[in-house]
Amino acid sequence: ESSYTPTGVLGVGTNKGAVAIALSFRGARLCFINAHLAAHQEKVLQRNLHMQGIAKHLRLGHTALEIPVQFNTIWCGDLNYRIDDARDQVLQLINSKAW
Repeated sequence: ESSYTPTGVLGVGTNKGAVAIALSFRGARLCFINAHLAAHQEKVLQRNLHMQGIAKHLRLGHTALEIPVQFNTIWCGDLNYRIDDARDQVLQLINSKAW
């Protein structure tokens, strides 16, 4: 199965959104979602809302149920999430394996 949903300007623009495929493999129900979400550090709330909307509006499987309830879901694409900390601080945390 496949589906798509826009999240761009006014919810109809095609510059942002997602495409998805769902399948069964050896008894596992899988869904791969490729999304392009809003850019820039201050847009984290918008990205979170778009991810929720994508999961709700994609039409795969039983359409009365949201995607994460039905499938083992893998998100990929240009999600535009960023680490909100100074580069030096992030590198120090990485080097000390403090994740």
